[in-house]
Amino acid sequence: MRRRNHWIGLAFLLALGLLAGCSRGQEPEQGQGEQQSREPEQSQEEQEDETGTDVSQDTPKDAGQWYAKGDEIEGQCFDAVLEPLGAVSFRSYDPGEAAGEYGDAVFLIWKNNAVWQQLDGMTEDNLREGLKVKSVDAVSFGDYNQDGFDDILIISTYLDSQEESVGEVRYYEGSSQGNFNLMRELSGTMTQELTSYTIAGAREYLAAEFGLPKEPAGAGTGGNGQSTLDAAEQLDLIAANRELWRGTEDYIDYCYIVTDLDQNGRLEVMNASLQGSGMFTYAVCYEVNAEGTGLDPISQGETEYDAWPDIAVNKAQVHYDSTADAYWYEIDDYMRDGAAKGVTVRMLLTKNGKSIATETLGADMRVSTENSESHTYYNGEGDEIALEEYENVVSRRCQGMEHKTVLFGWLYMEPGEIDLFSEEELRRKLEESWNGFRIS
Repeated sequence: MRRRNHWIGLAFLLALGLLAGCSRGQEPEQGQGEQQSREPEQSQEEQEDETGTDVSQDTPKDAGQWYAKGDEIEGQCFDAVLEPLGAVSFRSYDPGEAAGEYGDAVFLIWKNNAVWQQLDGMTEDNLREGLKVKSVDAVSFGDYNQDGFDDILIISTYLDSQEESVGEVRYYEGSSQGNFNLMRELSGTMTQELTSYTIAGAREYLAAEFGLPKEPAGAGTGGNGQSTLDAAEQLDLIAANRELWRGTEDYIDYCYIVTDLDQNGRLEVMNASLQGSGMFTYAVCYEVNAEGTGLDPISQGETEYDAWPDIAVNKAQVHYDSTADAYWYEIDDYMRDGAAKGVTVRMLLTKNGKSIATETLGADMRVSTENSESHTYYNGEGDEIALEEYENVVSRRCQGMEHKTVLFGWLYMEPGEIDLFSEEELRRKLEESWNGFRIS
């Protein structure tokens, strides 16, 4: 199982020569806090231990024993912005053959192309006698104890000796140093007392444990704590901060939208534009902060400098994962290399904390000639597949989720048009967009 993301789809298409001469520009040199969505490159300081884990001088010295691990787990690898670390990549791995029959899943935090921390397992050697890991069901980031530092929740399923499914919830408490400490006793008690294993249930349990409101602001996968902020007040705030999110180029047609992608009650405002002969979508996104006093930027995870999927659509399918409390929007990305060549990349998009994460599921590569048109299909790893398999990549990935329809209320504007509105007029436009956003 391997991680799927936007760059995987682009990489194999570029390698095949489909988009040669039509790439999205040079990647910037990586600086502090920037992430790339392919595997981190090895540096001279890095070395590989016997378990295959890349270790660098940036790795905390208290990382302890490195657990044996296999491939990355599909759907459970995320880019996130966490307090106080900033931009990181969270990666889940299956145990791999080297771990043996009772090896547990492995979780690593990557930052700046190096392992920042290996999360502690429930046992010292990460072996679960009598339990076989079946799946990692959900990963959630949020400040659950409201100490100012983000924490991590992980829900997994195991098979016991009778081959019965057994759920487990882990709570990792964040610290001012940016490390995450496994609260084993609390995790064990929570696992025993919960009747169903969901992120929402775990949040409520922790809120009661810490004597906090049931839905702390910023909790949940993508920060799904339910806000009590009034929508009208949030629209006022967004209108008053137009300089943050407006399109800045006077020759580009921008479109704007107000959404609540993760349904946490805090509104997002976004601008998007279609640019270049390759038909690339670029966007900027902000969200009302938990206090309702300003707007926080929402990054595009590890690929902030890259184009987005084609989000400026009026209608799409959205798949709700109740276990992770996450909404996955089915947004394709179309690119072309002249009139004769093009590719449609099938993608899912979700708001994950303070970032937008995407997952590549497959691609349809089209080549046209004067008399014919051919299509070649790929999965998210770049392997060629049959049409039937390609048509089912979304249904397989979203199996067991609740399937819904989303309507978007995009506002299409000519270059500079947004600056012609008074704040009151802009406020009415934003309300029109917000009223057009519906999930049903």
